Amino acid sequence: MILNKLVLKNYRNFLGLTFDNINESINIISGKNAVGKTNLIESINYLSYGKSFRNVSDQKLICDGKDHAEIRGYYSKKNFSGKIEIKIIGDSKKSIRVDGLPVKKMSELFGNINTIVFSPDDLKIVKESPGMRRRLINIELSKISPSYYMNLKNYTAVLKEKNRVLKMNQLDEKMVETYNEQLASYGTKIMLERDSFISDMENEVSVFYNKFNSAKEIISLRYDHFLKRSEISENTFMSALMNGIERERDYGQSLIGPHRDDLEILIDGKDSKIYASQGQQRTSVLAIKLSILKIAEEKTGEKPILLLDDVFSELDIIRRNSLIEMIDGNQVFITTTEKEEFPGNISHYRIEEGQIIGA
Repeated sequence: MILNKLVLKNYRNFLGLTFDNINESINIISGKNAVGKTNLIESINYLSYGKSFRNVSDQKLICDGKDHAEIRGYYSKKNFSGKIEIKIIGDSKKSIRVDGLPVKKMSELFGNINTIVFSPDDLKIVKESPGMRRRLINIELSKISPSYYMNLKNYTAVLKEKNRVLKMNQLDEKMVETYNEQLASYGTKIMLERDSFISDMENEVSVFYNKFNSAKEIISLRYDHFLKRSEISENTFMSALMNGIERERDYGQSLIGPHRDDLEILIDGKDSKIYASQGQQRTSVLAIKLSILKIAEEKTGEKPILLLDDVFSELDIIRRNSLIEMIDGNQVFITTTEKEEFPGNISHYRIEEGQIIGA
């Protein structure tokens, strides 16, 4: 898939911007710090997922003093062209249209434009809490699997209600059992899809990791959850939930389920968040993102758009060239403070005073 044209109005620092004649291969976006390079690729990603990858509220995306922001993206796939129009009105309201038709639920947005993002903040995927790693899996799986998104949405809603009941002075065990039945149904489907997705990632991630790293380290991924892989079923999930009611009542929250799962990233068998250097952590995340890029193409039949935010600043020239080779064939947007020179089909742009200028 290719983004052909991007139009922004009142988005972050862009009062009005039109970015067209976009290269179908690699686009280098340069400029000084704080001119809006990350804002630009953030808006492209918003067309894909309907949220900022920087995990901020929609209100933050609207220019100061304005009451709304607009993003329009014109894209093409193998057999057709399309348009996505998004209007953001504060934190709680936005309108999305795909090819002129209103989107009634977010799952209707996913898959029209698919993007994969790498930013400096992605090191948190390795270093910080399991919630960061679950968020990665949830976002990327939701974009390629509508069923996963719906199961996750339903599971989250039921979990919220169950936690509300668990906090009551007088526990309604019948109500908890009803919620557990729903959690077991949705949660089992979530765990099975996660297990398959992480298995696919592990098959690819070592290939990309070794292309960046000459040390011949072994990277592996492990899906950490409360059941053995062979035991993932609705019945075993339900049994675990019912056996844990007393403990959950004591804690006032649900303690068992995919909302507490983790993705373990191991280098030579050791937990990367404890033992890996910052360089190893960065290479790990890049390899994971590139493996997701490949899986998404295999699942959808379309090459996702790759968004690399300030990735070159931490890579030496050998790893930069390796990265350029690995992403050949995808449309790519790369932000950098300096104009980067590489062989191949590359277009250079510069952001100045809220406008994008061809080099």
